Amino acid sequence: MVLAMPDAIEPFLALLSWADTTLTRCSSADVPGDCLLDAAKTEKTDVKTVCEDDPGTRYFVGFYEALRDCAENGQDGCQCALPLPPAGSNATLTLDPGGRAGVVYRDGAAVQGLAFENISKQTIRVDVARPEGVVPLWINLTLGNAGFVLSYQENQGNPVSWQPGWVVEKAAGRLVFRASSSGAEQCAPVKTKYAFCSEVVQGMPPVKFALTLKDETKPEAVTGIQYDPASTTVSFTASSSKDLSFYNVYTENPLSGMAPVLQLRDGTTSFDAAAYVGKTLFVTAVDRAGNEGAAASVTIAGN
Repeated sequence: MVLAMPDAIEPFLALLSWADTTLTRCSSADVPGDCLLDAAKTEKTDVKTVCEDDPGTRYFVGFYEALRDCAENGQDGCQCALPLPPAGSNATLTLDPGGRAGVVYRDGAAVQGLAFENISKQTIRVDVARPEGVVPLWINLTLGNAGFVLSYQENQGNPVSWQPGWVVEKAAGRLVFRASSSGAEQCAPVKTKYAFCSEVVQGMPPVKFALTLKDETKPEAVTGIQYDPASTTVSFTASSSKDLSFYNVYTENPLSGMAPVLQLRDGTTSFDAAAYVGKTLFVTAVDRAGNEGAAASVTIAGN
């Protein structure tokens, strides 16, 4: 008996070659992430950025990626941007912080082939009137015709449900689900992992894979930093890097390992320095991959 098998080796090698070449090229691009996504759309027609047919499942894949990106974001005290849920799809994402895992259910059955790992009880919290939140036994995020509902259970108490309007915020290095916004600013986007799928060999199931873009190019430093004693304001000229994410402000040289005292987002290039009279402040630019540029310094002189 002769068993005919499709030749999958060459297509796989071609896919690996494309990934390697594209990552190398895009790591030095002005906006590395945009370069990678552009390449997937224009150079490799068998590579897709959306792998799931069911809208509910597809939404939760994107939602999980957004949670992961938020957790890896170096900012704090800010509200993460999450994708809006589709209407009329029956799907639930169950997060188990204790078991460090998550499962998507569609029509009551677990969706196979999806991995939601490293959901840590050290990371996920729910809001019970404390800024850092508390660890729940489980969290359910349910899509359906009735809308979008977050439910959780703390210890052995009765489950609590929230209707649409919840947000996720970075607080004390953790992700905290809240019933409504606490007024925190939006976190600047920081993303390094990108999900793809490809029908490498026709007739075989699509191959799902992720590419980590190792952008190691530090952003350009800010220039023209100065302090105006009359208004107690520090201002500077923005970094020229196109993949800028936010600015860090330190009261010691960043090489000391000290945490920033301020993070400036949304293109902000000035801040009130009245609380730092007598100190030297250091301002650095941080790009979307988390690379931090050289520091520019200014002394806050007293009147």
